[in-house]
Order: sequence, then C-alpha cells, then structure tokens
Amino acid sequence: MGIGITAFLADSAEAVNGKLYVLGAGWDQLVVSSLPAVQQRVAVGVLVQVGWNDTGIEHDVTLRLETEDGDRVPLARHAAGMPPGTAVAAIGHRFTTGRGELVRAGDDQTHPVTFTINDLLLERTGGYSWVIEVDGEIAHRLPMRVMRHNG
Repeated sequence: MGIGITAFLADSAEAVNGKLYVLGAGWDQLVVSSLPAVQQRVAVGVLVQVGWNDTGIEHDVTLRLETEDGDRVPLARHAAGMPPGTAVAAIGHRFTTGRGELVRAGDDQTHPVTFTINDLLLERTGGYSWVIEVDGEIAHRLPMRVMRHNG
C-alpha cells in the first residue's frame, strides 16, 4: 500500500479546501490536577500521503485511543443517535483521491484530515497512543502522556 501518515496533536484543527488550519499544535503531554480528568478538546491533524497507485480508490482512515496497556479509551459517550450509555470507540473518515489534470504521472498526493474529540475522559495517568489505521491496517501511532500535577 502506498500510503504514508504524518500526524500531530493540537488544541484545534480543521481541514478546508485541501489545507489544515491549526491552533496549538505539537504537544504530546497533558497535565491534570485530578482524576478522572476531562480534556475539553483534542484535535488530531493527519496528512495522508497517497501514492500514485492508490489514487482512485476509496480509503478509510480510522482513529482510536489506547492506553499503554492496549486498552481502548472511549472517544465519546452519548453520541447523537446512539442509545444512552453507548461509547464511541473509534471515529473515521472515508475519501478518494483522484488523478486531476494537473497531477503528473507517478506523483503522490496529500489528503488532509482532522479529528476533534470534545470532553475526552481520562481516567488514569501514563502513556497513551492515538492509533491511526488506513484501510484496516495500523499506519501510525501518535504518543500522548497524561501526568498529574500535585500542587
């Protein structure tokens, strides 16, 4: 598969007209005063590099969060249209990159994607990993550490 991933954490990110608009990017640590903690917003910016031979094909990019022990962390609770008590384990984005008339044969193309998680519940300190899958295969792991401030 000719797919590459560049990813980062940010306070806010949005993909518009083939570009990422980002605020507060590049962090990998959260400091909380108590547990459980709720992080109001986490944005994950993803640049998907699509190889020439993988254009014209529908691709699925999926994001999930795991603890350092591999346990999945719910990304949302009480999502619209879901029964109460149901947790969202992963979120996704489906796209197809075409071969426009300005693209030269053999060129890779970049497809920007953002995921925004509001009110993320973090129940423990330690290492976490944002797992990004493309077409069902792990393509990238983005580390994040949660630490408790005692002061």
